[in-house]
Amino acid sequence: MRILFVAITLALLVGLLAACTKNQGGQGGGGFQMPPTATIVAPVQLIDYAPAIELVGEVRATQRATLSAEVGGRVTRIAHRVGEAHHLADGALVQINPTDYQTQLAQAEAGLAQAKEGLKMAENGARPQEVAAQRAQVEAAQAQYEQALDNLKRQQELFNQGVVSETVLIAAQTQADSAKAALDAQRERLDQVLEGVREEELASARAAVQLAQSQVDYAANNLAKTAIRPAFNATVTALFVEEGSFVGPGSPVAEVVALEPGEAWFNLPETDVQAVQAGDVVELRFDALPDVLIDGTVLSVSAAADETTRQFPVRVAINDARPLPGMVAYGRLLTTEPVPTPMIPRDATVLTNLGTVVYVMQPPDPNAEPPMEGMPPLPTVNMVLVELGAAYGDLVVVSADALQPGMMVVSRGNENLYQGASIIPTNLMGGENAGGPPAGAGAPTGAPSGEAVPAGAEGQGAPPEQAMPEDSGAVEGGGE
Repeated sequence: MRILFVAITLALLVGLLAACTKNQGGQGGGGFQMPPTATIVAPVQLIDYAPAIELVGEVRATQRATLSAEVGGRVTRIAHRVGEAHHLADGALVQINPTDYQTQLAQAEAGLAQAKEGLKMAENGARPQEVAAQRAQVEAAQAQYEQALDNLKRQQELFNQGVVSETVLIAAQTQADSAKAALDAQRERLDQVLEGVREEELASARAAVQLAQSQVDYAANNLAKTAIRPAFNATVTALFVEEGSFVGPGSPVAEVVALEPGEAWFNLPETDVQAVQAGDVVELRFDALPDVLIDGTVLSVSAAADETTRQFPVRVAINDARPLPGMVAYGRLLTTEPVPTPMIPRDATVLTNLGTVVYVMQPPDPNAEPPMEGMPPLPTVNMVLVELGAAYGDLVVVSADALQPGMMVVSRGNENLYQGASIIPTNLMGGENAGGPPAGAGAPTGAPSGEAVPAGAEGQGAPPEQAMPEDSGAVEGGGE
């Protein structure tokens, strides 16, 4: 469709040129006439605008981390790949085989249970059954001692009678002494049982429990470390392992950045540092998102300048998740309240010997001589000197008394125009581009709220008083 429209326009221009040449031959009597120029026009717009501090920086993640293994083992599972989101509720991003660590934890827990039982027995003292059993041990030792004494007495009498040797008497004495020692030991043990556990024994039992508990905590901590996970909701930006890989303590396994919207970081010149404070609103644009305008908020201004650039880092919150870490960011920090300001496309300006000019489309003169028989008069242009201000996206601030909101200026095809030249505003004719100029000829998408577009200029088309005349269809028809 676009190719067909261009072909029609070219055919129209050829016809007009032929008509002009014919007029030069004297049939029209009007002399040579320059053919009209195919152009694109756009309206003068009122947009809320204020002078601003222009900043260039980058988007950074609010959090970024390199995840590393803290224990050794083989990787058994990777939950998400590069570019995928991993939430806290998803558990481990990278899982190391936990079997050995589970076994170590079970052993430590068994040791803790045994230590706790020993402490419990020490704190509660001997049970009645233990006291009764110890008394029985004492009684048995007493009986063995009395028996050994009777045997010693009998052997002594036999030795005195010369019946037994001295060796037998000595053996009987030794047996009696051993029985006496065993009896004393059992009596001492009974005294201890009846007295209870000593304080040093209780302290030793408590220390055994603490040691066993620390071993359980250590084993449990190692088991938990087999599940490697970020400390925040994140997107995976790099993986350094695969399932089956063996990792040791300290081995990096993945890189992640926070899922939440990032921050724009700028460097503020020292001449502007006093004009910026936390809470100020910053208009943000991005090369990767050309049609997006986002309001950011200054989070902080560094209290010290960078030693290399001598500028002050500024952090700006981005209230949108579309800008990604690493993107180039452009910031406009307003220094005054925005006011409606006339703007035109930057391409509408032409530098001449007289200065910077724009060509304003004028309605066709119904009394003017038509460019060719059967065709209505075409619009012409009026050259207007202008003063340019700051650039704003694809627009530029313009100052000129002769320019009023809603007027249509030539934004394409203005290189060879002159005062009073006839034009064919192709984007106002029927066809693919009817209703407005191509992208970039008007206000940038996402212009500040309160943007004023004059009546009749919606969609960047012509206002009613500057639209093509009703019989402009003859122009379209002439090219068919």
